[in-house]
Amino acid sequence: MPNQQEFDALAESWMLALRAERKSDGTLTTYRRGLTAYAKWCSERGEDPLLTRRHVQQFLADFYDRDGKPTTAGNYLSELRLFVAWCVSEGEDVPNEIEGMKNPRESKTYRPPLSAEELEAMVATCDIKTFLGKRDEAVLRFMVDTGGRSAEILGVRLENLWIPKGRVLFKGKGDKERLAAFSPQTGLVLDRYMRARRKHRLAEVSPLLWLGDRGKEFTYAGLWPMVKKRAALAGVTDVHPHRFRRTFADNWLSQGGSVDGLMAIAGWENMQMVKLYAGARANVRALEEHQRIFGQQ
Repeated sequence: MPNQQEFDALAESWMLALRAERKSDGTLTTYRRGLTAYAKWCSERGEDPLLTRRHVQQFLADFYDRDGKPTTAGNYLSELRLFVAWCVSEGEDVPNEIEGMKNPRESKTYRPPLSAEELEAMVATCDIKTFLGKRDEAVLRFMVDTGGRSAEILGVRLENLWIPKGRVLFKGKGDKERLAAFSPQTGLVLDRYMRARRKHRLAEVSPLLWLGDRGKEFTYAGLWPMVKKRAALAGVTDVHPHRFRRTFADNWLSQGGSVDGLMAIAGWENMQMVKLYAGARANVRALEEHQRIFGQQ
């Protein structure tokens, strides 16, 4: 069974194997997340990461005690299972006890999309006299308008953005490319940001659209805190980058957009993702559609 040093070494070897399989940086980050959380939990307890069924069950139980969400716990368990499966396939001395562990049952908690009022409240916290204010407003509106994944939003290159046409080329999972669109209003906000970007110290260095503060690039480590900060200042709760994608999907369907069109523009290949992101308000949209068709009863 691995001690902490051996665990860390095996984790790095697994990352190397995944990179050799041409997994995206976003996938690597996701896969590492569960290992990092588990290793931190073991370290806090002064224990080695044994990866036994009982040990992993204790890790998940403690995670729940800290108000952890079933979805996150399920992701952690999936990542640990994949890691253990790789270790076993490589002949490493790691117990194969968690292969059959089932993911925690997810609750049917209703998670609404952002309302127009909530989005405007967050945007109102952005001081457009500053570079970060211009950038943050552009990012918030761009996320809602395009419905892009966080990695896609952050990975937009200048050469793949056409503000006058309201188009952007996303590179999604598996290096798949697709065109997405944004409104003229978002185009104006992007244009304002671009004028400020030209004065940034990385303007001629970075090919990426979004730049950070003080000469830094803008990564997920900056996106997540920015969204939380704007939400907190606006008094909006339970906000995370994925909620913008959920809002995009709901807006699309609420305005009469087709499911096929949503799947194409969001980069989804099956209905499961539509149900995941837009299923919670399906009944609300159906009632609104009934009223449009038959009128107020």
